[in-house]
Amino acid sequence: MKQPPLFSDDKPKRKKPVLLTRRSRKFLERQGFIVALVERSLDVPKFKENPAGERFRNKFDCFGIADLCCCHSDQVGCLFVQVTDFAHAAEHRDKILAAKALPILLTAQNRVELHCWKSCKRKGRKMWQLRMYALFRTPQSIEWAEAKADHWFLDNMQEIEADF
Repeated sequence: MKQPPLFSDDKPKRKKPVLLTRRSRKFLERQGFIVALVERSLDVPKFKENPAGERFRNKFDCFGIADLCCCHSDQVGCLFVQVTDFAHAAEHRDKILAAKALPILLTAQNRVELHCWKSCKRKGRKMWQLRMYALFRTPQSIEWAEAKADHWFLDNMQEIEADF
């Protein structure tokens, strides 16, 4: 009987990250929007003293608030979307409200939404929940609207009814 090796060269497979931006993009395209990815990634030196040394990837959002920019033929202005998971929703809300470009974008008849994604298991199936928050401008301030109805998707992005 052959003994298994004590130390295996096989590394455990790393779980691939779920790209939430891709999920929001597919959802918006099914709604009839044309969607552009406006978030950019740059390689930045880790230490300013040694720019040729170790580097890391840093992401920058459009106007400091948007990952996606969307247009629809039936709506005036653009829709700017920030995508995150449920755990970081409050941080992203604060980041959007602190952006200097936000009042200008809303005054120019653009819209801003926050898409929050969460994976969960229901009845033995992996499902995704999308909750969307929209910003609106009142004469005195900028405020968040209550979340629209949640949307539920199977892992393949097929939308299902909420009363499953």
